Amino acid sequence: MQQLFNGVFLLEGEVGGRPLQLIYLRGDLASLLMDTGCAHDPSRFIVPQMRELDGDPSHLTWILNTHSDLDHIGGNHEMKQFAPRAVLACGEADRHICESFETLMRYRYDLYRAEHQIFYEGEAVDWLRANAGPPQCIEATFRGNEHIRLGADWEVELLSVPGHSKGHLAVYDPLHKALYGADAIHGRGYPGLDGRMKLCPTYEDVDDDVRGLPLAGEKGLRYSGVLPGIAQFC
Repeated sequence: MQQLFNGVFLLEGEVGGRPLQLIYLRGDLASLLMDTGCAHDPSRFIVPQMRELDGDPSHLTWILNTHSDLDHIGGNHEMKQFAPRAVLACGEADRHICESFETLMRYRYDLYRAEHQIFYEGEAVDWLRANAGPPQCIEATFRGNEHIRLGADWEVELLSVPGHSKGHLAVYDPLHKALYGADAIHGRGYPGLDGRMKLCPTYEDVDDDVRGLPLAGEKGLRYSGVLPGIAQFC
């Protein structure tokens, strides 16, 4: 766990030998958890680390699925047990994928079977099913350009950044001049905890991804630093 800024924390876990890093924003008026990891990650590391920060999961206001991948939505059901009052939200275009394992497989992980003969089978599917968690209804959807007030002087903006998924959302934090981009910000691949590359960058739609990248330029900002899924501006 790391504190990035005042009220902004990086919760740290692991999936498949790769770092799993989730943003937790906590203000005086509201709080926001970006993504829920795999099925048991809420009890494995999300809630324990929130409590280390003296956070009460039952007081969480928002849970935002940035996009429809298993290691970002699999913990939705378990997280809702800890935070029943939190509103579970995602990008509108990803809603049908985020709500169950069946739709996750049909519209994301089995999407390339017919055209490219690329698909999961056997033990890989068993692992996906075990880590997907029970179905959980999405309670709100966003299209981008919405704002969430976390404190009297702290408001974040939701941005539509399709490419990795159609409904991918990022959170722009003008107070700290930071963009929490989840998997919208890719380098040359996904490094593992051992320093070796585990996965190549994955884009559902290359054209959308290229159009979504110049967010900083549109806001007249210059990058001063980048962490995995996080860009900081001057």
